[in-house]
Amino acid sequence: MVVAFFKSYLAMLKEFPERLTWTLHVHGALMAGWLAMLSAQAWFVRSGRMNLHRLVGRASYIYLPITILSGFVIMHGAMMRPTDGVTAEIARDAVFQHMMLLSLAISWGLAIAYRRQPALHIRFMVSTAFAIGTTIFFRIFFFWVPGFDTFDAAAGGNFVVLGLMLGALLANDWRLGVRRSPFWVITVLIGVQYFCYRVVAPMEVWIDYCNWLAGHAA
Repeated sequence: MVVAFFKSYLAMLKEFPERLTWTLHVHGALMAGWLAMLSAQAWFVRSGRMNLHRLVGRASYIYLPITILSGFVIMHGAMMRPTDGVTAEIARDAVFQHMMLLSLAISWGLAIAYRRQPALHIRFMVSTAFAIGTTIFFRIFFFWVPGFDTFDAAAGGNFVVLGLMLGALLANDWRLGVRRSPFWVITVLIGVQYFCYRVVAPMEVWIDYCNWLAGHAA
């Protein structure tokens, strides 16, 4: 996460508040906090501190909706930035953001729904990290990997890496006898995200929707 957001955020901290805003700081802290919370939850279980695990889990009922709301605020701000309408680049980024937030909400919702079934609960919670991972790996490819400095190339590299990681988890579940692995849910959602990026983002109807969301005149 630090590597992914170094050039587009951390290296620009000195430019606050000209280019960075408080909403960006809050959103970044919330997203980083979620990944930290996932790690803490796993440690609570392994160390037998189930009371702390349940307490933090209940806190997520408030924490995650606020995190998702912050994502919409950031996305809306990016759409409003150009005064003459949403650009193709912003429209493509909006696909990423919409699907990332939707995948995060669905994975968390299923984790809560199956909180009394540990084998399902833990897999859906891990899936929330993959939802956030779509923004992390994309930036790693775009900013750091030679030859991937275009949106299309970075998006392709992003989905290949996530696909391989999820494929390994699905194969491991199959080895363990889990034929209907919960990881299929996030795999399908990330597949839909890539489809929408390639097919839906360039469509006039999507750009019109982005302009409407941003409040730009038709």
